[in-house]
Amino acid sequence: LGWIYVSEGSTLGAAFLFKEAQAKLGLSAEFGARNLAAYPEGRMRVWKRFKQALDDANFSKEDQDKVIAGALEGFARFGHLLENLDQLK
Repeated sequence: LGWIYVSEGSTLGAAFLFKEAQAKLGLSAEFGARNLAAYPEGRMRVWKRFKQALDDANFSKEDQDKVIAGALEGFARFGHLLENLDQLK
């Protein structure tokens, strides 16, 4: 769930990248920037629904800590991949 939190949260930031890709590169949801495009029902609606589902789950403190640890692992992994883009093939 922590990794999903990171992934879903990144869609909010993708809105800024999508605008830049459209304006500066001429890309669109249909060509070249599909991964940055919003969900059909909207980014914020999906994000709020996901956060509400986490809140409604009433996780124990231990499970909350596991979700947070997963999110931190997700951020760390994405950071590592970005730092080593030149090595990805």
